[in-house]
Amino acid sequence: MSKHRISLTVEGVDPPHKLVRVDDFLRELRLLLSSLREVEFQTRYPSGGSLYYNIVELSYGSPATVVIEPLPADPVIDISSDVVSTFTSIVDSINLGKPLQKKVTHSLLEKLSAMVSPVGKTLSLVQLSTPTATFPLTRDFAHHAEELLRPEESWPGFMRGMLEAINVHKGANLFRIYPDIGPSKITCHFPEELQAIAIQSIGRFVEVKGTLKYKSAALYPHEVQVSNLQALPDEEELPTLTDLQGIAPNATGSQLSEDFVRELRNAAD
Repeated sequence: MSKHRISLTVEGVDPPHKLVRVDDFLRELRLLLSSLREVEFQTRYPSGGSLYYNIVELSYGSPATVVIEPLPADPVIDISSDVVSTFTSIVDSINLGKPLQKKVTHSLLEKLSAMVSPVGKTLSLVQLSTPTATFPLTRDFAHHAEELLRPEESWPGFMRGMLEAINVHKGANLFRIYPDIGPSKITCHFPEELQAIAIQSIGRFVEVKGTLKYKSAALYPHEVQVSNLQALPDEEELPTLTDLQGIAPNATGSQLSEDFVRELRNAAD
C-alpha cells in the first residue's frame, strides 16, 4: 500500500446500522480534498507541480471508508510526498493541541474545523488516517483548530490578485481577490467611495492597499480593509522592450551607452 494514501472514515448515528447520509459523506470528502488542495497550493512553489487524486478503495461496512491517493500530473515534478507529509503534520499538531511547526492558510484551518461540525449530530465518527497514523476529528480537534483561528494581527500593506465575487448589496461592499501566489483568496472590505472603481475592476488584476489582517497561525492575510484600489494594466497593455527603445535619449548624458553599461559592470565586479 502506498504510504501517500489518506483514508476518510465516517459513521452515521441512526441505529442499528449507523448509515451515513449522502450529503454528509460528500461534504466530508469535499472538505478533505479542498484541504489537501490548500496544502498543495502552498507546496508547489517554487518547484511547480500539481496533483490529481484517485479513489483507490471504497468500502461500506460499518463504518464507511474511502481511500484516496495523490498522483503527480507531471511525473517529473512529484510533490505528493511533501503534500501528504505536510498535511498529516498539520492534522497531528492540531489533534494534539500543539503549536503548528509552520504557518498555514486561514481557510485550511476553517475547513479542517468544519469537518467536525456534523459529529454528534448526523455523524458519530469522522476520522482521517494514513498507513502509519490515525487522527479522530473530535470536538477537541475542532476546539484546537478554532484556538489557532482566534488570535489576529493587523499590519499595513498591499496584495495583488484577480478581483472577483463582488457584493455591494445593502452596503456590504466586499469583494474577493485571487492572487497568483500566496493565499488562494482574500476577502476585501472597501469604503463607499471606492465602489465605482471596484465594480469597474471586476475580472481585472488589481492591487489593494490598506490594513491586512492575519490569523497568528496563518502564513498569509485572510482579509484586507481597503483604503486604496488600483486596477493594473492587462499584459497586452504593457510596453514591450521595443517600445522602450529610445524613450530616454539623454539618460547617460554625454557618455556613450556602451561606456555607461561597462562602468556599471565594473562597479559590480
